[in-house]
Amino acid sequence: MSGNYVKKLKERAMSALNIAKNTNYPNWKVFLAEQAAQLYIKAVYYELIGDKLRGHEIRVLIGQLALELEKNGFSKEAKKLRDFVVRNRDVLFFLEESYIDSRYGEEDFEDRFIDDAIKVVIDLIDLLEEVVKSVKLG
Repeated sequence: MSGNYVKKLKERAMSALNIAKNTNYPNWKVFLAEQAAQLYIKAVYYELIGDKLRGHEIRVLIGQLALELEKNGFSKEAKKLRDFVVRNRDVLFFLEESYIDSRYGEEDFEDRFIDDAIKVVIDLIDLLEEVVKSVKLG
C-alpha cells in the first residue's frame, strides 16, 4: 500500500475543505465539502483495506468501508460509521445531490444548508481518523 497515495488524498481533502470554508461562492462551498468527504473516505479505505474505492455517493462509500471493516472483525468501528450515516442521512443526501447541482443547478444553495454540510464533513473526517486509530491499534 502506498502511504504517499493516502497522504495525497488526505491533503487534497483538507485543502478542498479549507477552500470550502473560505470561499464566498455558496455552490463551490458545498461542492468542495462534498469532494473533501469523498477523498477522505477513499484515503481511509485504501489505508485500512488496501484497495482503491470507486464511486461518489458518500453514503455508499461509507457503507463499503463499514462492510469491509465488519468482514475484518472491526464491528464496533463499522457500527460507528453506520450510526453516523443514520444520524446525518439528510445532510449526506444533500451533499450527494450537490455533486451535480452545485455545478449545473439553476439556484445557489442557502447558507443554512451549507453550514450544516461543512460541519458534517468535519465530523466525518474526525470519525474516520478515530476509526483509523482504532483499527491500527486493534
